[in-house]
Amino acid sequence: MNTSFPTPPPKRAGRFVKQSPGNDAKLKDLQAALAKAIAANASRNAPATVTVNEAINRWLALHSIGVKPRTIEFNRAVVDQIRRDWPDALAKLASEVTEAECIAFATRVAHYSSSRYNGIVNCLRNALPAAKILPRKSSPYPDAQIPTPEQFDLLLAALDTCQNGHAGLLVRLLAHTGLRINEACQLKWAHVREGEGELALPGEITKNGRPRCIPFIRGTREVLRAYRRVSKGEFILTQISCRRALQLACRLLGLHPFNHHTFRHYFATRCIVSGVDIPTVAKWLGHTDNGVLLLKTYCHLLDEHSRAMAERVKLGGNLSNPEALVELHASRAAALVPPVDNIIPLRLPAPPLPDLPAVAAPVFTTQAAA
Repeated sequence: MNTSFPTPPPKRAGRFVKQSPGNDAKLKDLQAALAKAIAANASRNAPATVTVNEAINRWLALHSIGVKPRTIEFNRAVVDQIRRDWPDALAKLASEVTEAECIAFATRVAHYSSSRYNGIVNCLRNALPAAKILPRKSSPYPDAQIPTPEQFDLLLAALDTCQNGHAGLLVRLLAHTGLRINEACQLKWAHVREGEGELALPGEITKNGRPRCIPFIRGTREVLRAYRRVSKGEFILTQISCRRALQLACRLLGLHPFNHHTFRHYFATRCIVSGVDIPTVAKWLGHTDNGVLLLKTYCHLLDEHSRAMAERVKLGGNLSNPEALVELHASRAAALVPPVDNIIPLRLPAPPLPDLPAVAAPVFTTQAAA
């Protein structure tokens, strides 16, 4: 009788690493990465002998366990950036790097984007004891440039004239689904549910690793029908980018230089303007915060929509003749308080006190004790 228990899945940061059941290839890759991390972590018993280069290599190995390939690629780019920008520190012992050196290096790389700078800081804070004082950079929410529906139509007409590729179809797909370009590039025909009228995205292709469904809005079926005429394989897209065509079309039309992510913004704003509630749009986009990020990122672009919504608010009351209402209250105010130099005083001065006769103050005497 076999009394051995199955080996529990590895844990990282207190949580079990997600594994696909029955996927032996992924399990073997995960076990190999874990063994590599354990071997790299063996030098923790002698931290005084670990160099900066060894410390950041250990960080890379530990943060390559159970994560998506794009995350591993980003972490490798972070480590390579540290090696290029701080070559003098690689051979030094990690315990000998001072806080002043860490601050000086962080100042040199502070001009990088928030994601790249924070990745560098995260690596150093885990690898070097002196780097724990380094602060992270807050991610700004810049004012994204989003085309109007009229500009969107002009842009599609210009893209459809391009002879090479199907840039117009790619832009339409991004605008009708709100997909990120990396998600769209991995989208397969197997993910299309024609009967339910939705796209079923598995966690393997989404940014946060969580599956989500995007229902078809008006025009999505037509875009997919056009793609079926030109797509030959299991993937829907026939090209992974239309950046050059977008730049050329925007330049010819005199528009802001839009990119692929612009049409994810466009999808979100048009959904909100059309009356879709914020949590539902956030769910379609793959956000897990019930719309907090959506409000920070997009709603500052909806001033026109906000004014249009204000026009729809009805409080009741008879306002069929507003001019008569204004005249009524103006005449009433003129009759009650006559204006003095066109100014109606808010407070009248207090009347003067009457003159009172002078009264002598009483004199009190005390009787001596007997």
